[in-house]
Amino acid sequence: MDKIKDLENLFTFLKTITQESGELNYQGRVIRYQAKGRVHSLKLVFDGTAWDIESGISVTDRHYKSRQGAIEQAVKKLIDELKAKGLVSRKSSSL
Repeated sequence: MDKIKDLENLFTFLKTITQESGELNYQGRVIRYQAKGRVHSLKLVFDGTAWDIESGISVTDRHYKSRQGAIEQAVKKLIDELKAKGLVSRKSSSL
């Protein structure tokens, strides 16, 4: 039983240090984001996903050195896609 509990604790710890999620408001739209860490070529890398709640559009960007970098790039790609589809204004707006 102790081994199972130890594995659960290890999994919880790894999840804590390799994942991040949240949401932001961009031009009145709710955008959720998430970063997940994984091992690639013996290095820890992060993949970011961002999705627009209203339209359901999502994008994923992969292979970043940090959670924050993965999230930032995924959100930027999503906003670019929303602009291309005319769902948000093309004007500059800071996150």
